[in-house]
Amino acid sequence: MSTQMAHCPNCDAVLMQNALFCAQCGTTLSTERLKQELITKSIPDVLKYYDTIAQFLEGIAAALFTFYGGAIFVGKVAAGVPFNAFIYILPLFLLLLTIGTAISVLYPGGYLKHTFEELVVIKDKRLSYLWIISGITGIVFAIAVFVYLTRAGA
Repeated sequence: MSTQMAHCPNCDAVLMQNALFCAQCGTTLSTERLKQELITKSIPDVLKYYDTIAQFLEGIAAALFTFYGGAIFVGKVAAGVPFNAFIYILPLFLLLLTIGTAISVLYPGGYLKHTFEELVVIKDKRLSYLWIISGITGIVFAIAVFVYLTRAGA
């Protein structure tokens, strides 16, 4: 863990963590914090890896959504049984959920609100959820394709 203390750019007083202004002289620090933490420090590689994984899974989910949704609607898939219709539509819902979860990994609430250490914890937790949702989506997607291929009159 870093023990480096932040200092006020105006009076050089030691700042409390996540301070928005200097308690000594009252200088507003929001833009100074941005310069200090985001411009002078590089984003840790682990956060970049999390973003890369989330972007990859988001891209796959978007491509599958487009392909599968197009196949259902262009192919004019008719489901005689309501359960089959539910099975056909469920992957679309889960793919949208996967995309939304991937976006939540990419945009955890702002780099100014959290330290890099906090972001690692937040993104790691959200990425775990993304993997779970992606796995469930893959299973349901496979079941839906199986039901489609084995439907009566195919």
